[in-house]
Amino acid sequence: MKHTPGPWKYDTTEKHYRRNTIRKNGIPIARVLDIKEGSQFDALWPQPKTTRANGDRIVACINACEGINPEAVPVLLEALERLSSTECFVQPGMISPECRARMKYAEAAIAKARPAEGI
Repeated sequence: MKHTPGPWKYDTTEKHYRRNTIRKNGIPIARVLDIKEGSQFDALWPQPKTTRANGDRIVACINACEGINPEAVPVLLEALERLSSTECFVQPGMISPECRARMKYAEAAIAKARPAEGI
């Protein structure tokens, strides 16, 4: 099953019936927990400022990752760590063989993260 494609928006108004709702084109996708200050749950649940920050973060992450295969993220991180841990240039304009191999690994990881065209 696929998730709802982005972009998503975080609605803190009551314009569409309920506030603190994550929406796509005005249609609700999810709600972010919002407990009123002074309730019996104050110590257990996020306060309004935290609720807003949580909603903003969820939407920002979803929108930033649109089109990336989530299963490829650990491979991408590893590829970038490998690439950044080596000195690439033997002399100006010449790339070391080890670095060239790491760059190919990084390119393959990037290709895996991006879905094929037309999907």
